[in-house]
Amino acid sequence: MMVVYLGSEPNFVLFRADHAEKALNNSINISKGHAYNLLLPWLGEGLLTSSGKKWKTRRRLLTPAFHFQILDEFSLVINRQAQIFVEQMSKKSRDDDILPYVAAATLDIVCETIMGVNLDSQTTGAGKIYLKSIQALGELFFKRVQSPAKWIDFIYGLTADGRQNVGYIRQVHEFTLKVINDRKRELTENPAELEKLASIDGNLLGSKKPFLDLLLVEHLKNKTLSVSDIREEVDTFMFEGHDTTSMGITWATYLIGLHPEVQEKIFEEMESVFGGDHTCTVTNEHLRQLKYLDMVLKETQRIYPPVPMIARRVTTEFELLGKTVPTSSELNINIIAMHRDPKTFPRPELFIPERFSPESSARRSPYAFIPFSAGPRNCIGQRFALMEEKIVLVWLLRRFRLKSLVLRDEVLMVAEMVLRPKSAIKVECIPRNFETA
Repeated sequence: MMVVYLGSEPNFVLFRADHAEKALNNSINISKGHAYNLLLPWLGEGLLTSSGKKWKTRRRLLTPAFHFQILDEFSLVINRQAQIFVEQMSKKSRDDDILPYVAAATLDIVCETIMGVNLDSQTTGAGKIYLKSIQALGELFFKRVQSPAKWIDFIYGLTADGRQNVGYIRQVHEFTLKVINDRKRELTENPAELEKLASIDGNLLGSKKPFLDLLLVEHLKNKTLSVSDIREEVDTFMFEGHDTTSMGITWATYLIGLHPEVQEKIFEEMESVFGGDHTCTVTNEHLRQLKYLDMVLKETQRIYPPVPMIARRVTTEFELLGKTVPTSSELNINIIAMHRDPKTFPRPELFIPERFSPESSARRSPYAFIPFSAGPRNCIGQRFALMEEKIVLVWLLRRFRLKSLVLRDEVLMVAEMVLRPKSAIKVECIPRNFETA
């Protein structure tokens, strides 16, 4: 590890799995690092940024929205949006950056599943302003983190970046508040539907908008949440459910396109599972059988973890390597470095999906690979994210052979809120000809 001092406060930067386990497998030190406070004007105290009793209450409240039966309903939306996605990819030029296409697809998916809104960003570009605002907020956050003077709200408000930040936050909040208030009006005008949703938890499974409806029941019936509270959670899940998955799909598409032998093994597995049917709906039962695709996705997340670093604030001192980690210090878990530890992953820069075979994985610490964090504050939506990424990749590989046009050493990365490429990710999509295959 190493220690970086910000003023008088020590920041421990951790690179090893055993150190990460000590930091994350802790039910007391669950507060996020100081940098997360800079997100409060945008995300409020939602599940990502809150701590203590509020976080525990919200976590307990929101967990049913990701019940496996609800995920089955989500899969139908993802399949439909994935088909639109491959149609859009068929129209792109050979040298087009694939990220804007992927981002539009994941935005449509998260809007329809989380909020029950058909944004049609892929076909009409309706979500461009919202998408631009989210991306700009991520970039502005990264710039602000690098300039300690701008951590002071008063100073930041006087800068051009600070004024832009306020404008983008206003655009995002206007969008989410409109969706929330529209659905609130629907439920208020239909008391029978509201009563049905509120009667027993199981009725949530029949809702087309389970996440938003769950929050609105708490607001309208139990009076435990305000509209502002709901907006915090919707903004949080709209960001986390869109930005991280779009990067996961982009990086996976890129690496698969760089390794034709891996791509061929995925396609052979798909042919076996789907029996040569290239148009059927991809179900969760299919996904359970696509074991090699799962290994490919995990190896992608090892090399390009969507969230490259996470932080915890120490509120209760504990022991690490026989020494006391003091309160008010921070623990920064450098995921991208930990995933490249040569002691855990020999030849770490090579793309080897077999690292994640059941036999190989069993020999490693579960904290050696943490793309969705770990411990009490692990990602509540990780099953949803993996399902989305796999379904989209299946539809893409059914339709195209992928050929990446840029070598890995030419792709520069930037660790913002998510791990982004600094340059275009160019992947040629070559149509498969099944009639002559």
